[in-house]
Amino acid sequence: MEEFYFTDIVGGWKLFYSPVCRSTQNLALICAAQTDCNPPFVLYTYDQRKGRGQGGNTWNSQPGNNIALSLVSPVPHPDESVLLNKAIALAARSAIEEISGLEVFIKWPNDLIVRNRKVGGLLMEVSQIAEGKRWLCTGLGINVNQTRWEDLPNASSLKRFTGNDYALLDVLKIVVRHFQQKLDTFGWEQKTRIEQEFLNALWKLNKEVTALLPNGSEFMAILRGVDQFGRVILEAPDGSESTWHHGQIRLILKNIF
Repeated sequence: MEEFYFTDIVGGWKLFYSPVCRSTQNLALICAAQTDCNPPFVLYTYDQRKGRGQGGNTWNSQPGNNIALSLVSPVPHPDESVLLNKAIALAARSAIEEISGLEVFIKWPNDLIVRNRKVGGLLMEVSQIAEGKRWLCTGLGINVNQTRWEDLPNASSLKRFTGNDYALLDVLKIVVRHFQQKLDTFGWEQKTRIEQEFLNALWKLNKEVTALLPNGSEFMAILRGVDQFGRVILEAPDGSESTWHHGQIRLILKNIF
């Protein structure tokens, strides 16, 4: 049975550590159902075996070198899930930039990119824990000290870019602080600022991208933004625009250094 135990409190968020788990998202929901784990809290591990990414993809991580965590909190403004997702992505981005000094971009829908390499990924879910209780559960994986991957040519890490070793617990605490700041100030009145900040952070904004369809075919387009429904906006060579939900297409990394 997977275990977790309380370790600390950071900015009002309780921290729970699991020595090894399959998925922090799944284990965090188990934790949230227990009376002594009232949100907000963070469940984290340095050894996640079957992490979940967007679209059911597996998040691969080398034990002891990276951090996987799930942040569980009450749902602020339930009708603004897309805006909330953008705010949370910005929180993760700003945390990684503070930790590493690197410039980080958000690749639609929720990848964290440095120089065309993936260093992190997000998964935001709203879950019903018990009757009348709905929690925001945000999974975040950050490649911190790992330097090699099998069959993942687009993966990288903070250490691979900077040459520095990072204390994983320090990384966690900085992430928690940035999430808390973003959630504490989140609201409809911040919509314009969040939308603009997200646009400025968007990977390949106003540049050509390669889009991959489920049938395996590809097409080229200019990325023009992400709309209020979370759909990516692409401009075809003839100037026409189309919008796509995650699952309909995937933007792929090409021409990496």
